[in-house]
Order: sequence, then structure tokens, then C-alpha cells
Amino acid sequence: MNDKNREESKKKLRLKAEKTLYSSNPGNRPLMGADKLLHELQVHQIELEMQNEELSLAKLALEKSHAHYLELYDFAPVGYLTLNNHGIIVECNLTSAKMLGVQHQKLFNVRLEGLVEDKYKDQWHQHLHLARKAQDKHSCQLSFRRANGEIVYFHVDFVVLRDKSELPSLRITLTDLTLQKNTETALHAAETQLIEKQNELRGKMEQAFRMQVAIQTVVALAHELNQPLTAITYCADAAEAMVKDGVNNSQKLAEILEVCSQQALRAGQAIPRILSQLVKERDNATLEKLDINKAVCSAIKAFTKNGRVNAKFIEHLEADLPLVSCDGLYLEKMLISLFQNSLDAIQEVEGGDNAIDVSTCNYLNDPNMVQITVCDYGIGMPDIGALKKIFEAFYTTKPGGLGMGLTVSRALVKAIGGDMWAEANPTKGISVCFTLPIKNGLKGVGKKTYSV
Repeated sequence: MNDKNREESKKKLRLKAEKTLYSSNPGNRPLMGADKLLHELQVHQIELEMQNEELSLAKLALEKSHAHYLELYDFAPVGYLTLNNHGIIVECNLTSAKMLGVQHQKLFNVRLEGLVEDKYKDQWHQHLHLARKAQDKHSCQLSFRRANGEIVYFHVDFVVLRDKSELPSLRITLTDLTLQKNTETALHAAETQLIEKQNELRGKMEQAFRMQVAIQTVVALAHELNQPLTAITYCADAAEAMVKDGVNNSQKLAEILEVCSQQALRAGQAIPRILSQLVKERDNATLEKLDINKAVCSAIKAFTKNGRVNAKFIEHLEADLPLVSCDGLYLEKMLISLFQNSLDAIQEVEGGDNAIDVSTCNYLNDPNMVQITVCDYGIGMPDIGALKKIFEAFYTTKPGGLGMGLTVSRALVKAIGGDMWAEANPTKGISVCFTLPIKNGLKGVGKKTYSV
């Protein structure tokens, strides 16, 4: 308040005091001498009484406001603490004491660092250092240990309180994240358990399906092979009888052998035809919308999870590819089978490159297809003829191999509208490529080229 306002306030107070005095003594007249001095004293006394009353009212209002502030401060939904320059608590509200599990009075003159969980103490010092340098608020998330040993998680906000006369102190706000963290942990555990249960169920379903397929395959093969084998047997018996009887009819014998050849060809065609039909029946019921890049990464992870695979995967995965239509479980198994073939081929080359390239892209020849390629730099195939045979049933270059892996894989891919083929690399090794149909134009998450 400036001097002019102060003088005006004094004048108003005096007029008010004199009015009060005159109202109590209406017969007063102008006074002189001692009476005037007495009058002045009475006016001053009234002024003091009025000032005292105003001060009392102001004090009551201040106390009420202070009590309201303390209630807001102590019972705020977040914890408030003030640390001095040495990190010692000099102020705190009741909420912070409750959050930290310490009696309110026992929090004073305690280093807050002592309540930080041990594994986060280094981070605490780093954030403390950053907070003191920050021009604005600095925030982080840390876990603290309560007096009873319980771990709690807080979002911590730091604000520097700068005072020229004192060293800077820190105002800290604690927001409890424990329920959120515990919920996230429980949710993650539940998701993990659910995935494990789903995988277990899918494994059982796959096992049941394989058993069903095996039974259907045996029955179908018995049915399909029975007729041509019976015909071959009759023809062989007839040829044998002609030889024994000394019948010299080369034309008749040639006709018998021609029939044997045709029936043998028919028997050979039965296997891929049966596989194709079985796969078609299965995939019509189990097709999924898949992000092919995620599926490739999942297959690589599953193939290398035991750490015993001596191969380096190089991924070239085109971003934002559309979702494909396929059985996710079999796609993973098919990719793992191709990886194993590549690894076997690599291991046959002494001192060779142990890299396996896996790439995904839009298929250039058909915009409704996505192409996947598995490329190795192993021993490869001896010639083009051998390369063409690798998808034939029972053809194998591995000792003890059955020669059905690529046959089944190709049949599965073709059954859902895709294709599979092999190409010789310009230098060495081969690339096995296959295509899968796009599912309704939906796009996956996408992934850029990188190496594992």
C-alpha cells in the first residue's frame, strides 16, 4: 500500500471512529483544551478497537483457509514431499506417508533414497541429477519398498524450488501405479497362460488331425492302389503263363506290358491326388488371416530357440504386406522344415556360408499373392533334372529320408490356391519359393529389412 492510500485509509478510519463516538454521545459540542485531548484519545481508542476487530476477523479467515489448505494438502490423492539439497525430507503430506507405509512423523529428516528399491537406486540418482538441471518438471517411474517389504510403483514428478537465499530444494509428487502395474503383470501372465493353453490345445488337435489323416491316407491308398495292383498282377500272371507255355507272341506280350505300365502310372498318380484332396478338406476349415512377416519371425524364433542351430538368418521382409490366408500352425511347421533342409544342405559344404536368407514380397506375377523365399548357399542340386524331382513323392537326397516333406508342403500350398517351386542360385545353393493368397486386401504390421 502506498502513502496516499495509507493516508486515505487513516482518514476513513477516523471519520468512522468519530461517527461512532458522536452516535454514543449525541449532545457533544466542540471541545477545547483537556476535553479535546480526551476526545482524541477516545477516538483513537475506538480506532484501535475497530482495527483489532478487523484483525481478528482476518485471523479467523486465515486460520480457516490454512486449515482448508492443510486438509487439501494432507489428504490429496497424490503424495507431496519436499526434499532439501541433500535429498532429506523436510515436508510431506499424510498421503505420502500412507503410500510409503511409514508413520507421518517418522518420514521427516529421512533420505527418500532409502525407500527406493535397491535395483532402482542408480536410476534415482540419475533422475535426481536431471531434475535439478531441468528448467521445467522432470518425471519418471520407479519402484519403492515399504517398511513391510512390499514393493510399490510410483510415477514421480520433480520440480525444483529455487530461492536466492537458500540452496534449491525439490518438490516431489508421487502417483501410485501399483494397481496398474499389478494388473498389467497379471494380464501378461494370464495372456501367457492362455497362449500356452491354446498351443497345447492346437498341438492336441494337430495330433488328432495327423492321426485322422494317416487313417484316411491308408484307407484311400488301399482303395486307389488295389485296382491297378490287381491289374498288374493279372497281367504278370498272363505273361508268365505265356513264357511257360512257350507261346511266341511278342505283340501280345507288348500289350500286356503296356497295360502294366499304365496301371503302374495310375498307382503313382494316386498319392499326390489323395494328398491334395485331404489337404483341401482340412484347409477349408482351418484358414486364418496371417501377417506373413510375423509368421516368418515366429518360425525363425521357434527354429533357433534351443540355441543349437548353427545358422545365421538374414531377413528381407517387405513392409505393409497384405494379410494372407493360410493355416498358421502348418505354415510355421512348413517354414521350419524348409529351414532344416537349408541347414542340412549348408552342413554338407565344408567351410561354407551358414547364412539362410528369408524374404517376403508381393508376387510380381499375381497381385493377389504374396511370395516367400527361403534361400541357402549349401550343396544345392547336381542338375536341373534333380531340381525338378525334389517335389516328387519319395524322392530324397538324404540318407534315410522319406522324401515326402516337400511333396506334402507343395500339396498344402496348392490346395489353398498358392504354388511352390525351387530355383538354383546363381552361385551355389537353391531357393525354395512359394506363394500364398491375400486375404480380403487387409494389411499386416509390416517389417523392414534387417539381420538376425
